[in-house]
Order: sequence, then structure tokens, then C-alpha cells
Amino acid sequence: MAMPADEPLTPWVDPIVAEVRAARERIVEAVGGDIHLLCEQLRARQVAAGRIPVQHVAASQGEHGRPGREVLVGLGTCPSGCLERQGTL
Repeated sequence: MAMPADEPLTPWVDPIVAEVRAARERIVEAVGGDIHLLCEQLRARQVAAGRIPVQHVAASQGEHGRPGREVLVGLGTCPSGCLERQGTL
């Protein structure tokens, strides 16, 4: 079925996508577009909520001078204790 020639073409807007994009814009405005400030605020919220933030510490250079894998530090929330160990992943 063809659309009438006089009907304007307007794109459909997904309300959920629009809501997420609006929330993103509010967050970006709140930190003045500074991603580093946003990360600092998120880490502070994690600590305030009693969570232990994960920190990634760069390991030594790997084979052939390429960066090695990262070591997870600051874990310990795993009930089985598997995450309490530190080591190269």
C-alpha cells in the first residue's frame, strides 16, 4: 500500500530509546561532559553503597613487548573466595 503523496514523512521514535538518550544527556550535562569526573562520581557511589570497586593494575609487559594482561585488585566479594586471589588472568 502506497502512502499518500501529501502525508509528511516523520520517523518513528522508540519511546524507550528516547528515554535512555534523554537520561544520557542529563548525566553528561551534570558532569559538564567530563568522563573522568563521571567515573570518579560512580566510584564514590560504589564505595558509599558498601561495594568494593574493582581496580585494574597494569601487569608487566608481556611477550614480544606487548602489554600483558591485567591483574584484578580489590576483589574479595566472591562467596567461594575465588576472586580473593590476585594473579595474572
